[in-house]
Amino acid sequence: PKEAVATQKYYFDKVSTVEIGLDMELTAQRVSALINSALLKLNYYFTQFITSRSEEDE
Repeated sequence: PKEAVATQKYYFDKVSTVEIGLDMELTAQRVSALINSALLKLNYYFTQFITSRSEEDE
């Protein structure tokens, strides 16, 4: 049974490592999605700002 327990522990460690890896990957994807949407918003507001400024100058 000792070997069986060791094997179970090995597989358990393997599985939790994989789960942690997936979790980190998902977190990274979420973070990059947040950054992307923030950049898009900034880009949008910046464009609006530039457009309104150039209209005022005319």
